[in-house]
Amino acid sequence: MVCFVVNLAILFLEVFLDNLIHAALSNCWSKLEIDKSFQTPSGKSEFRILSIDIEKDEIKIEIGINRTNLTITKLALTKALKYLIAHGHFDQNTHCEIRSNNEYDEAGPLCKYVRESNEPRTITYILPILKFFGFVELANVNGLNSTWLT
Repeated sequence: MVCFVVNLAILFLEVFLDNLIHAALSNCWSKLEIDKSFQTPSGKSEFRILSIDIEKDEIKIEIGINRTNLTITKLALTKALKYLIAHGHFDQNTHCEIRSNNEYDEAGPLCKYVRESNEPRTITYILPILKFFGFVELANVNGLNSTWLT
């Protein structure tokens, strides 16, 4: 019986957290603008917003000089925030190494977790949007591209 109650409480907290994050992102969604440009965390490339689909909760972006298009979902942004909360990345002292990589086995845990809901690797583009919303900070900490909640 105790296990059932604990599992039910955990489920309730997960649903509550999902709803809270989704509501916070929904409140910020209108701040996005077509043609708004962002820098990736490494500062090596730039991307811009091509379109915003409010009905599908998706953003289409264009990346770099190759002008590659990629779709980012609100669910992927939610998962990034959930990961940072669940793993206690609340300040620079508890930063999370981003470690994005196209090769799944070389990617860090945050990159892998978000990739479950938004293939391919999108963490590089999600985090600057979350920073724009004021949810995270990005910095190079001890030579590592890192993030944490603000």
